[in-house]
Amino acid sequence: DEAGEFVPWRVSSLVTPSYGSAGYQAYVADVMTAWLDRGVVGWRLDSAWSVPLAFWRRVLARVRTKHPKAWFVGQSFDDDVPVAINSSSWTTATEYALMHGLRDWLAGGDPELALAAIQLHARNSVDHTMYTFVGNHDFARLADVLPADRAAASFAVLMTLPGIPAIYYGDEIALSAPAWMQGGSDHLLRPALQPGEMASLDAEQVSLLEAVRGLGRLRRDHAWVRTAQVSQLTIASGVLTYQVHSPEGALHVKVHPESAATGDGHDELNGCIIMSGAGWTITAINPSRDESSLLWSR
Repeated sequence: DEAGEFVPWRVSSLVTPSYGSAGYQAYVADVMTAWLDRGVVGWRLDSAWSVPLAFWRRVLARVRTKHPKAWFVGQSFDDDVPVAINSSSWTTATEYALMHGLRDWLAGGDPELALAAIQLHARNSVDHTMYTFVGNHDFARLADVLPADRAAASFAVLMTLPGIPAIYYGDEIALSAPAWMQGGSDHLLRPALQPGEMASLDAEQVSLLEAVRGLGRLRRDHAWVRTAQVSQLTIASGVLTYQVHSPEGALHVKVHPESAATGDGHDELNGCIIMSGAGWTITAINPSRDESSLLWSR
């Protein structure tokens, strides 16, 4: 501050540069290019929403002259994310609405929250591949708002919707930060994950980790989901269902948080259930011979 004392970090505490300055635009582009020259493949643009979008368009155009395939994800809190992407030329943007809708619903909130969030995501995904997540470094740990079985259900949705899914480290083993929930500093959300912690997981943590690993394999084996379309989205009596499809395949997803049942074999769609957990199933519609052998359940 003006007295030379440290102040808590907030966007409002940062010095505001002259974003219209050609010299400043060149400086930022040169810094980004220098690291891309060293081998990084892209940048996460923190608090990108607080910077004029035209600034990013000019800077990224300069960076792309040397690194045309560089990847840029802009942090945006807007629901109408495509407008920000188109105006800034980011590759993709954070989609907080999906995280909040899923978490609030699975924590016992209004099912319409999840429905609205997925509808918005489907619209945003028509022309863009969104950066999706159910937890990150700025919000309560997933394990502090959802029990392990419902956390697994949130990952099942994350991994079967179009987009670029990201997992915040530790959420896959139900890492918690109760002190942050009581008003602690943000650094409590970001502890070092010690190797020994992976050797001392309890049964619930192991089950969640296995589910996330399985969902990761499913996503890898169905890479077409990244740009798939969402259809037949409904939520009734607390049960969420939808399909994702492309010319390469189709999956039907059913999430019933109040049920502890897991699917097995074939469902009412005459498809093959290729993965299931407590209260959720993922079914391959008209599965290939290879998919018919992929059944995985907890």
